[in-house]
Amino acid sequence: LTLSGGAATVRGLREAFFPALVAARGMKTRLRSAQASVESDRTHILNFISGRRGAQLTEPVAEDHPEYSTVEMAVHGKFAAAVLRQAALDHWPTAHPELFQTLKSCVAVEKRFSVNFGSSALDDSHLKVLAEVLPEGMEGFELHCGWEPSGKASGEGLAPIISKVIASPDLENLFLELSQTAVSAASLLALAGAMPKKLTSFTLRLDFCSDLGDQTDKLLPALAAALPSTLVSLCIRTYGCATVGLAGGKMWGLADALARMPRLEAVDLDFGGCFCSDEDVKAVAAVLPASVKSFEMPCSDCQLVREDHWASLEI
Repeated sequence: LTLSGGAATVRGLREAFFPALVAARGMKTRLRSAQASVESDRTHILNFISGRRGAQLTEPVAEDHPEYSTVEMAVHGKFAAAVLRQAALDHWPTAHPELFQTLKSCVAVEKRFSVNFGSSALDDSHLKVLAEVLPEGMEGFELHCGWEPSGKASGEGLAPIISKVIASPDLENLFLELSQTAVSAASLLALAGAMPKKLTSFTLRLDFCSDLGDQTDKLLPALAAALPSTLVSLCIRTYGCATVGLAGGKMWGLADALARMPRLEAVDLDFGGCFCSDEDVKAVAAVLPASVKSFEMPCSDCQLVREDHWASLEI
């Protein structure tokens, strides 16, 4: 199985169907009262957690130890992260308020999240629940909510999630799959205005978002100007978004952005159906860093790009 989002995407798909009841129990796990089929195993495990080694593993276990709480919090966080999708879709703040408060306290210790809504009919109320539970200070965040034309996810629902992203200065991986939703350019311009500076991987997919609002022509230039030089992987797709405006000869400023990314290894740009030209393609090709190992920019159905535009380029 090969998916463009990598291991985190596979994890998100797996967690999308994680049983909520199991997660609810997992968020209340207590090592002190845990049992094992063989009592000596329990003794060894608890002693190991408390820092004992060798012959000490068989000694009577401590009634309490700070490391018990450390491990419990880590376990609670893993279960909490696995149930974010269900919490949002089932409106836990109103349907299960006590469980939702437990979820919020448990998820705070996690740093990386991948939430895949699959083919769910998503609307802003679901995204707002997700935003409420997400902690600030994330190091990785992937959101998959695109390709569901019957959904009504818009910029209003995305805005509070972007606020949590902005409040995560140590964020390294940001993956936003928003294709065919009703998100607005305005909500994404907020991200461009305060892009985390430590990003090494950035993905934004807006395929067939046919109406991004009256600020659409500002979106790609603003993102290009905000992209950090630390990027190793970059993917921007706006196939079918003809309203993004003319590329201006330097691919909305992305050519200049690529030139300042010395560690860049993977580039995936697809502006099919948009108004980029041969000059834009040449500008990008001319500045690709020597570090790039993977490059995709099909330009299919672009209004001003000749079909043989690659013929004279050396990449």
